[in-house]
Amino acid sequence: MRQVMKLEAGFTLIEIVSVIVILGFLAIIVVPRLMSVTDEASQAMVESVAVTLGAASARNYSVRIEVNARGDAISNCDQIGELLVAGWGVRYADFTISDTPIAALDTVECTVTDPQLNSAQFTGHGID
Repeated sequence: MRQVMKLEAGFTLIEIVSVIVILGFLAIIVVPRLMSVTDEASQAMVESVAVTLGAASARNYSVRIEVNARGDAISNCDQIGELLVAGWGVRYADFTISDTPIAALDTVECTVTDPQLNSAQFTGHGID
């Protein structure tokens, strides 16, 4: 008598469960790292905005000192954001700048905050 070999195709239940368990472990390891990268990117973005605002404030100060008719009078940190909108065509509507007064010819530490509540400091220059 001839014996017929039966071909079996597919995976066993143990193989499927093993793959699911391995994928679960990988997800447990990878997801927190991705979340950390997202948080770091958000903080880096707000720090970049703070550097830009500080540079805009310093530039405006030096231009206004040189020629009073040029540049803008700055007496509050939140006015520094307007320098970017008016001068460079960039809009930072998603960021909040602290409402901190600045005396003329003085500097203060201003704070910029993003929607995720990450914040960074920059130097604001006051000028009449």
